[in-house]
Amino acid sequence: MDTQRRLTAVRLDSSRAARLTLTRPATRQTARETAADIEDGDLDSQWLSADPGSRLSSGELVPGTRFKIIRWIGEGGMGQVFEAVHVDIQRLVALKVLKSSLGITPDLCATFLAEARACAKIESRFVVSVLDFGVLPDDRPFFAMELLAQENLHTELGDGWMSLERAIPILRQLCKALAAIHKAGLVHRDLKPENVIIQAEDGRADTVRVVDFGIAAEPGGRTRVAGTPTYMAPEQIRGHNFDARLDIYALGCMAYEMLSGGPPFEGSLFEVFEAQLGRAPPPISKRRDGLPPELDAVLLKCVEKAPEDRWANVHELEAALCEIQILAGFITPWDDLAMPEIDESARESLVARMPRATAQPAQPSRRPWWIGVGVGALAIGLIAGTLLRQGGDRREQPRPADPVADAPADTHIDELSDAVRLAASRAYWVYPPIADPDQPTALSWIRELEAEEGPLAEDAHARAAELRTEIAATLVRFGDKYWAHEHGRSFAVEYYALALIFMPTEPRALARSSITPAQLADVIARAQRGEFTAAELRAAEVMTMLADEDHERMHDRVVALIEDDDTILSVQTRESLLEVAQPADNTELVTAGMYTEGVSDETGDETGDETGDETGGETGGENGDADSSRPEEIRDPAKATALAKRAEKVLGRGDRNQAERLFNEAISHDNRSVTALSGLAVLHFDAGEYGTALSYARKASRLRPKDGDLHVFVGDCYLKVLRYNSARAAYQKAADLGHPRAAKRISYLDGLTR
Repeated sequence: MDTQRRLTAVRLDSSRAARLTLTRPATRQTARETAADIEDGDLDSQWLSADPGSRLSSGELVPGTRFKIIRWIGEGGMGQVFEAVHVDIQRLVALKVLKSSLGITPDLCATFLAEARACAKIESRFVVSVLDFGVLPDDRPFFAMELLAQENLHTELGDGWMSLERAIPILRQLCKALAAIHKAGLVHRDLKPENVIIQAEDGRADTVRVVDFGIAAEPGGRTRVAGTPTYMAPEQIRGHNFDARLDIYALGCMAYEMLSGGPPFEGSLFEVFEAQLGRAPPPISKRRDGLPPELDAVLLKCVEKAPEDRWANVHELEAALCEIQILAGFITPWDDLAMPEIDESARESLVARMPRATAQPAQPSRRPWWIGVGVGALAIGLIAGTLLRQGGDRREQPRPADPVADAPADTHIDELSDAVRLAASRAYWVYPPIADPDQPTALSWIRELEAEEGPLAEDAHARAAELRTEIAATLVRFGDKYWAHEHGRSFAVEYYALALIFMPTEPRALARSSITPAQLADVIARAQRGEFTAAELRAAEVMTMLADEDHERMHDRVVALIEDDDTILSVQTRESLLEVAQPADNTELVTAGMYTEGVSDETGDETGDETGDETGGETGGENGDADSSRPEEIRDPAKATALAKRAEKVLGRGDRNQAERLFNEAISHDNRSVTALSGLAVLHFDAGEYGTALSYARKASRLRPKDGDLHVFVGDCYLKVLRYNSARAAYQKAADLGHPRAAKRISYLDGLTR
């Protein structure tokens, strides 16, 4: 919102977006006095008009920096914000620069940089990260932040309230963001929907980032009255001492707005302040039907007038939100969030009762992993065959179309059997493809055989039993394959569970899959009605992918799935998928930079040197060839190096498409060109294609194993695809090499995983 709109909003209404700042603290400020100060224009310099003359131009290098301006994003009270790119590493950032029209005074510069310092103190994936800061030649300070989406919670609420199932995960992420802010010794003081970025990240929707620390302060002291009226706590309005519970008040106001479509109090500025100081909001259940009545107490405690009557900390508030989810009985894509830091026994109780437990057990869980991605139990039971054959009135169930409706009776069974095997060969055992949810599955064709009556009944039922045995054996084989993999047992359990649907007495599936009859009854009933949700069908696609016998193709499909913005998978599932889909070390994927013959996995010892030679100093296979899979006369390292250097220059000019073409051409001449591989890694990383970037980065680091920068970048790629253990191993390698940024990366990772 521009300056004039913000100022007008403050004058005429409470404005959810507008931040106000008074120039003097007040120990006994009343609602009327505070409102009068604002309406009389007692505002500080952050309300001065915009300074369009000082805007930097698109395509221009910011003086004294390596940042090139891409476009102007917007401006606030003190600074202008640009989208920019670091010309050396091609990383996109949001660059905030102090407006020259405000005057370059030491106090103003210190105030401006205080926001950067505040962000830099906070270690949380739910808070915007500051990447760099400095001073321009004209003495204006600037800082660079991670570039985020421009959509925020305010825009998300433009169409009204959101569902409880969507709101709870967002509120829990906000609790974790505030926990990190408070741990850093700060209070945000301006938490509102406009300062909560909502974006899809690594395939998961509704990822939260808290931004704008312009008025963040340490608790305890009195400061100027500052904040956004709709979300200001009484002590904030009065200018009294405050602590972290001030942010809890704002979060409670936001929760009201998220779940009812409006904040607790609306009206003129005076009316809002008066209500914030002395009136309790109505219970949210009075505003919107269908919410659990227990939610009233949770939110009302957030907005108590006295700080000591509110939740003591955000950990307790998050625990209360978990209790609401347990009571409502729903699951979400964010149920892998760590439980709040509360009393250990209370935490264990939450873990045990959550619809989807977030704590990871020491042994592989036998609970269906689909629950972890928020789509409900997939399949599964101990008496499936009996239920399928005896459950329900068949006349009420839709039957799959007969593949040969007019076929003679003596060929009918064979045709149905062929239909079963065709569906099974495509891995459509129980669930149809998401692109064609009405397509019959192997299970539905078997039920067609079992529904035969009259003279064909005996043969049809016998054939159905044979097919059940055949399909169950296939599913058990897949189960055995992934059971033997360190990261594959959660997938193995699903294959065993599917096998039990076809053969309920299969001994190994029984031994390794602990499924309740209730889970079975639910999935069978929905299978018979064809009521699987789109989310369930998307989740079932994973099992179809893992059944692909072509491992290279399976790997590519898994990477594409994870990079798809519409894919919603838990952290554990995402990491496990990438581990089980990882190509074997002797697989050559020249176009993906994955040829690894003669070098170990990133967690083991690696050969090579740090000389900077494009080949990394490796000699390759046993015969000493640089690459025994490519004849020496085909490889042309010199030409590859020239092309890669040319690509770097092109990339420096901003032509990413041409740079990518040249990097790929370089690899076609020498697939061990570290410059080309790392260049492609950066290109794909900046495009958000983190799985592909990881493939290139790993190959480059294996070819040049003593390059700390490459190991740090590999760790960054792993971090983006949520493979935290692998990220830690890569960062540790960089640390062992003495890389200056490795320790900070490891510390950041510790903050994500603690």
